[in-house]
Amino acid sequence: MGTRAHASGAPSRGATAPLLLTGGAILTGLAAWLIVARSPGAGGAAAAGAGVFLLAGSAVAARAGGRLAGFLASVAAPAFAGLVLPSIAWVERGVDPAASAGALVALATSFLGAYVRARGQSLAYVVEEGTPARALRYGLVSIGLLTGWIAGAVWTTAALMALAALIRSLQVAKEEQV
Repeated sequence: MGTRAHASGAPSRGATAPLLLTGGAILTGLAAWLIVARSPGAGGAAAAGAGVFLLAGSAVAARAGGRLAGFLASVAAPAFAGLVLPSIAWVERGVDPAASAGALVALATSFLGAYVRARGQSLAYVVEEGTPARALRYGLVSIGLLTGWIAGAVWTTAALMALAALIRSLQVAKEEQV
């Protein structure tokens, strides 16, 4: 006999995180496509929606545990960066080279931060990324697309990601000394 959640058709707690994260991934892909199709406002709205879904899914995954949800949550932020930022760089390359360069720097620093975190965790060090940092990153990119302040948004995101990579590197170095 199923639980009340199953009887009502609502997803179980274990399925909620993968559903949210999958919805975020779909919206991330949509955002990238809309940006390349030269609809930055719509792309910004899709990116904002993706950010909400990815943050909610990551939070639920952290509480629920589960290997699938944990895996999906671990690839959510790099997938967002890997789809949305290169799309911005591509579209802005001829129009606003500063925005294009900022998007590429933000992408590089995002992947650097993810690498440092993964490397530290593989050595059993405590290296975490907080929800506020992810929310700020998703929000900055989305607001930049929605308002047309793309160069400022991607360069601010790049600075934030560089700071996050530096802090994670310091966390790993501190753990190494212990």
